[in-house]
Amino acid sequence: MNGGTNIWRPLKIVFDYFIFTSLFIACCALLMVYQTYYLFHLPNNYIFFGFVLAGTMCSYNFHWFLTPPVVDKSTSPKTRWNLRNKPLHLIISIIAGIAAGVFFFLLRDHWLWLCASALLTFLYTAPKLNFFPFIQLRKIALGKTIFLSLAWTHITVMLPLLIAHIPWKTDLYLFSMNRFFLLYAICIIFDLRDRENDKREGIKSLITLLDEKGNMRLFWGVLVCFFASSI
Repeated sequence: MNGGTNIWRPLKIVFDYFIFTSLFIACCALLMVYQTYYLFHLPNNYIFFGFVLAGTMCSYNFHWFLTPPVVDKSTSPKTRWNLRNKPLHLIISIIAGIAAGVFFFLLRDHWLWLCASALLTFLYTAPKLNFFPFIQLRKIALGKTIFLSLAWTHITVMLPLLIAHIPWKTDLYLFSMNRFFLLYAICIIFDLRDRENDKREGIKSLITLLDEKGNMRLFWGVLVCFFASSI
C-alpha cells in the first residue's frame, strides 16, 4: 500500500504545481484566445499568445502572493498550498511580469487596449492591497466577480478582434456576451469556494451577500443566459 502511495506521490506533486502555480489556468486562457482566432479566421499572433500566457501567470501568482496567511478548517487545500508557497508565487509573478512587459513592448501599437486589460485584471487583485484607496474596493458589492469575468472576456475575445482590426457586428457582440456568461458562471463556482475567506477579509461580492439558494439561482440563471446566447 505504501509502495503504491510512493509511486503516485511524485505525480501528485507535479499535478499540484501545474494547477496551483496558475500554469493550468494560463493554458485555459490561451485556449480561449485560440478559439477566438479559430472561429473568426484570424491569423495567429504568437506574440499576443505569449502576452496572454505571461500576463495570466503574473496576475494570478501575484494575487495569491497577497493572500493573507489565515488558515482554519474552512480553508481549501489550494489555499493552504498557496500560503505555504508564497515565495514561489512572488518569483513566478516577477518572471512572468518581465515577460509580459517584453510582449507588451512588442505589441505597443495596441497599448491602449492592452492597458485596459491590465486595469481590469488589476481590479480583481486590488482589494488584496492593504492601503487606501484599494481597501475601499472591498466594499463594492458585485465587483470581484464581474471585474474578473470582464477581464477574461476582454482578453480572450475583444482584444484579439481589436488587435486584428475586425469590424464589430452582431455576431461579435453575441460571442462576447456568450463568453462573459460562461466566465461568470465559472467565477461563481470559484467564488463559492473562496466565500468564507472573502468574508473574513471584508471583500464583498454578490456571492458573499447571497445565501446558498440565492447563489444557486444566480448560477443557473447565468447558465441559461449562456446557453441562450449560444443558440
